[in-house]
Amino acid sequence: MIMMKRSDTKRRTNKGITLVELVIVVAILGILLGFASYNAFVINGYRARQCKNNLATAISELKVRTLSKAAKTGDIYMEIYDDGKAIYSKVHYKTGEDEPKLIAKRVKVRYGSGPSSVTAVGAEGSGLIITYNRSTGAFVDNVGGSYPVSTTKYIGCSFGDKVYELELVPETGKVINKTDKKQFDTTG
Repeated sequence: MIMMKRSDTKRRTNKGITLVELVIVVAILGILLGFASYNAFVINGYRARQCKNNLATAISELKVRTLSKAAKTGDIYMEIYDDGKAIYSKVHYKTGEDEPKLIAKRVKVRYGSGPSSVTAVGAEGSGLIITYNRSTGAFVDNVGGSYPVSTTKYIGCSFGDKVYELELVPETGKVINKTDKKQFDTTG
């Protein structure tokens, strides 16, 4: 009989979860959700930053190739284009072209004369064409280019709300890494 009383006592005191236990569980779930959303934010920023760095490297390599290997201005140029899934760069020579080089996936690239007047990088054949002057190292316009690179001063890589910019100095051909921006004007 004593056994029965103990089980009866246990049954009567087990009423379910308390309000304090519920608050603790909700707080733990909130903290875990906060970590998950922060990690997603960091990943988004990483993609855009990596795109910017890859573009800066590709443009700098183009300048070195042009100044060291081109016989005249226009013999070597680079096309930056979007195939709908990723951003690529392809270097064209007078005698042929390199294989396309992946810059970034699922990132938007825009370029223009300023942050308020930008154009999105288009499909192959309509993207941004970058050409260097063989003797001065300055940017020059390519005949087949869809946008005059000599007036392009900004290239922005964005994913979500994170935007990273490159500043171009057309007169010298210099590429400057800018700090990240929270918003990017998408007009144009």
